[in-house]
Amino acid sequence: MAFLFIPALAALSVALAMPLYAGLPTMTERVWRSTLVYGLVGAYPPALVLGVPAYFMLRRHFEPRLISCALAAPIVAALPWLFLTLVSAPDQASIGDHATIINGSFTAYGWLMNAQFVGGIGLAGAAGGALFWAIAAAGRGVGKHRF
Repeated sequence: MAFLFIPALAALSVALAMPLYAGLPTMTERVWRSTLVYGLVGAYPPALVLGVPAYFMLRRHFEPRLISCALAAPIVAALPWLFLTLVSAPDQASIGDHATIINGSFTAYGWLMNAQFVGGIGLAGAAGGALFWAIAAAGRGVGKHRF
């Protein structure tokens, strides 16, 4: 159940912080459409491709704890975005009046913006990992008796 809800909550939190679609008339519509994009592109694929195997591998070796879920989830969340920012650099790019890529190479400002973006995704992943633990792992063993 946690693998269904947590990516949606993470996508919603990122959409609230960084909404897309500046041309839409209302903020509600911007957040809704941004949540769909972040969920379908950035939350569910990494959760299924990286998160499910990571959970079962880690569960085999360690007892699921809040700290382990909150440390593994940012890696699962941020790794695809880090990969995309590193391999999809155009020749020229800028944010406002600041150049981020010149002649196919990131500028210092470009690296800073990438770190800020991937770090924000990682923070959303950490919060999602803590919620994942609360839903999936915290209730394990409750009501079981050892004989």
